[in-house]
Amino acid sequence: MTPEAPEVMTISRRGPAPVWRFHSPAGTLARAVPARRRTARVDLPDGSVWMILRDGADGLRLLEADRVLLSAERLDPWGRRWELSGSRSSYELTNRSGFKGRWALGPPGAEIAELLMWTTRRMHLHAQMQVPMESVVLAWYVIIRMAFSFSSVGPMLGARYRPGVLPSGPGG
Repeated sequence: MTPEAPEVMTISRRGPAPVWRFHSPAGTLARAVPARRRTARVDLPDGSVWMILRDGADGLRLLEADRVLLSAERLDPWGRRWELSGSRSSYELTNRSGFKGRWALGPPGAEIAELLMWTTRRMHLHAQMQVPMESVVLAWYVIIRMAFSFSSVGPMLGARYRPGVLPSGPGG
């Protein structure tokens, strides 16, 4: 069984290495290393390893061994809304008010958690209740890729993407 994330968590990285740590006052909950080509490795304290892999042009999958824990599908052309679905949960990740660092996570039409990206090195989770850790990990990955990785914007935007030009809104 996958762990639950606490109601308050910090996700941060230090130094030049791209290692992100998911931690709460109780300790480190996971360690993640994003790699090129839209993948990441997530190490949990119990020795489990999760992999985030690309799934077509508009999706991501979180795997443990060969088992899919969670999938993410982009719901709009600008990457502001994502559906995260798996066997334990189904949430919508939504960018709030166009600011890339403020995201809501929860069942469609509701919000149970907010993820705030304060800098390129620190993000905070504030939840009304515990959220499955796999949902937090995949939401983190979507946010950092959408906000800070220009190399991944093209495939996430699909056919309307032109190198060097980002769409400004509906109609591109």
